[in-house]
Amino acid sequence: GLVAITLFFNGSENLHSTASLITTITVRSPTDINLDMITDNPAAGESFTVTGNLTSSNGSGITDRNGNTLSPSLTFSIDGESSTFSVVGGTVSPNGSWSVVIHLDLTFPRGAHDLMATYTPNVNYYGSSTGNSTFDSRGYSLLIIEDPLDLDPDSRTIRGDDVSMNVSLIDNAGLPIVAESVDILIDGVFESSGFTDINGSMNVVLNIDSTRAPGPMTISAEFAGINGTTGLLGDETWTRVIILAPTVLEITAITGSAIAGESVTFSGILLDEHGQFLVHSGNPWGGIVHLDID
Repeated sequence: GLVAITLFFNGSENLHSTASLITTITVRSPTDINLDMITDNPAAGESFTVTGNLTSSNGSGITDRNGNTLSPSLTFSIDGESSTFSVVGGTVSPNGSWSVVIHLDLTFPRGAHDLMATYTPNVNYYGSSTGNSTFDSRGYSLLIIEDPLDLDPDSRTIRGDDVSMNVSLIDNAGLPIVAESVDILIDGVFESSGFTDINGSMNVVLNIDSTRAPGPMTISAEFAGINGTTGLLGDETWTRVIILAPTVLEITAITGSAIAGESVTFSGILLDEHGQFLVHSGNPWGGIVHLDID
């Protein structure tokens, strides 16, 4: 801090003594900031604690010449950015120790990161300093079935035909997840798997059993995630496709006189393409048949 220096002349046989005061000298001190090793492995959206010390060059806290604490504060950046996380704390105690809680945003990218702490003094007798530490973070995935949409009437499929399915897999930072396996299940039973391309997309063609009962079919997609300190949490999603059964309508008999004013009876059958009766929820089910003449 600011020091006062007095120069004395004690005088001599023929000169009086005198003194001169200098008040413009400031003693400056470098500072040193250290971060403790970070052992936490947070995921995007989670928080973790960072601790460390900030001292002057002689190992003491940041104080003035009278021993009064100056209450310095720190700023932080991760990979040179300060907009992907928030900080609670950062005030340095009199002995130089400090602690902060860092909360990662939901869009914080997974990977290995460099955390930098910076001390910027608000007085001219301390120098600024920076320190850093590294940590790994995990992310989460977002699995989307882009087509077919759930119960989309335009996606109804006749049994025995194929259903084309488009899947998108991205991480929480919006980046595609490339060359990762996605499992496809039909009504909870594993059907097939495939790998995402460079855009995080995957296309699967599913063949529908020709004897399947008509109605909604649930198609599920599952991504198991990626293990490790820079891995991804998995995700799963589903959609439903209406499966139609072809019907066969036949007139088997026409009885009656066919004379104007009298009645004619038309008899027939309504079955599926396999000659089986129609069903609904596993039970035999009829239908409405419209009759047109000419």
